Amino acid sequence: MGRLCCAGDLSHHDGLPEQDAPISGVLQCLLTRPYPSHWSPAVSPTLEFPRLLRRSSPSGIVDPPIQAATLPDPLAGHDVFGRGRTGSGKTYAFLLPLVTRLIGRGQRVPRKPRALVLAPTRELATQIETTLQPLAAAAGLTSMTVSAAVRQQPQIAGLRRGVDVLVACPGRLMDLMGQGQVDLDSVEITVLDEADHMADLGFLPAIRRILDATGTEAQRLLFSATLDAGVAVLGQAVSQDDTAARC
Repeated sequence: MGRLCCAGDLSHHDGLPEQDAPISGVLQCLLTRPYPSHWSPAVSPTLEFPRLLRRSSPSGIVDPPIQAATLPDPLAGHDVFGRGRTGSGKTYAFLLPLVTRLIGRGQRVPRKPRALVLAPTRELATQIETTLQPLAAAAGLTSMTVSAAVRQQPQIAGLRRGVDVLVACPGRLMDLMGQGQVDLDSVEITVLDEADHMADLGFLPAIRRILDATGTEAQRLLFSATLDAGVAVLGQAVSQDDTAARC
């Protein structure tokens, strides 16, 4: 297999045509990482991910320095702090490990999502779920979005049916938690996207309460355009992993 290069060094992949290097590098990472034994996937990601990618045809994996730099650590089960601007391809940098973690294992339970993605706005949450849907469908997973821009009842009904991946804005999620409509103690992986924006909007107290409600062994990924002081404070609350990687 060729060498997977990190951000700033994507021009060289041994034995791979230059035009194929970015997507091949991502596939190499997915296929060669040692998956943590506690994940115990019933279906090997090594066997399933090429099929999943062919079926879902994710167009975002085309020029992915943040993906190449970020993917190894979450796939190894570590917490990650990733820095990347909007449009950098960071959505796949967290969706691919998220789907890998859930694929072929666990059962859907009413009101108990197995993965959580937090986003500051309805627009971003919708974009994330739109990107996620082909991957989730190919992996046999379900997803839904909750935000204050939509009536609660359809969201409550969706949670009662059971969902694998919940994409949420913090305010509406806190409302649903307070009503007992969602229980986060089965969440295995939590993603905070645009953490700097969430900090600017004053969501830090809500995010802390949400993280406290997730499983104690949950993996956590934080992505932000900046890693300034406000996000650093949030990062301390996010990471339970002494080896958390910063990309």
